[in-house]
Amino acid sequence: MNVIKPAQLQSGATVGLITPASPVADKEKIRKSIDYLVEQGYKVKTGQNVGEVSGYLAGSDEQRVNDIHALFSDPEVKAIFCLRGGYGSGRMLDRVDYSLIRNNPKIFIGYSDITALHSAFFSKCGLVTFSGPMPAVDFQSESPSFTTTEFWKLVQTRDYWKEFRLPESANLTFLTEGTAEGTLLGGNLTLINSLLGTAYLPDLRGSILFIEDIGEPPYRIDRMLNQLKLANVLSKLQGVILGDFSECIEPEPEKPTLSLQEVFANYFGDLSVPVLAGFPHGHIKLFSTLPLGIKVRISSLEKPITLLENPFAD
Repeated sequence: MNVIKPAQLQSGATVGLITPASPVADKEKIRKSIDYLVEQGYKVKTGQNVGEVSGYLAGSDEQRVNDIHALFSDPEVKAIFCLRGGYGSGRMLDRVDYSLIRNNPKIFIGYSDITALHSAFFSKCGLVTFSGPMPAVDFQSESPSFTTTEFWKLVQTRDYWKEFRLPESANLTFLTEGTAEGTLLGGNLTLINSLLGTAYLPDLRGSILFIEDIGEPPYRIDRMLNQLKLANVLSKLQGVILGDFSECIEPEPEKPTLSLQEVFANYFGDLSVPVLAGFPHGHIKLFSTLPLGIKVRISSLEKPITLLENPFAD
């Protein structure tokens, strides 16, 4: 796999906004997103179909993929932000022109349902992308300054990747100790599982797999991890990073259940690779942006996570 890296974001550049999954219900958040980016010193181009609604989708599959193609092919646009996640990115994967993406690498940012696009872009193009803040969710006034400040430093500042920082409140633990290096891949667990058996999930052999999720009770997390195990994915990993699993509890208090920690122990306890837990990333306000597709090191003996290469083209 030839890895392709986007150029670092320069002051005054043009950035694009798309909605590849669910619509932004509060249109005021679209306006605030544009205003925020302009305040940061950027010009903004919005996908032609941003604001469209088709049930739980932000327009038809054709409309949403057209916006992806339009902004990737626009030479003025240097970064593309997904306004929000939700559901729908995976519906477009067989419609995307991956040669267009490959020939026009740009900074591409989002998380949650956007995992489908991160995965496909790396699998088909080798493009390094960023699991990071989404304007309609994380660039609003209630967002912690760390989340936005560290994101901007990463994408704007030469060599800032060497200073990769976590929030002071991060409570990291190692379920299994050790040191490992590999390509950082992954994202939302539900989306990763939805791509198993397709051409759009990257080859995870030798990777450091990052996973997070929201609103899935322990038995569903169990089922998804079991699917990864039966697909011989877990046994081929170099290491695992467990992000935030928001609201992943059994909703019925009287119902017997395993804890999430017990589920993780079941699947990762015997892997003989380091497993870092409590990583600040996922459906939370305070998180670190993750460059997907670059080499990283995790270690219980030194710094918990180290980026080993520049996520941007030199």
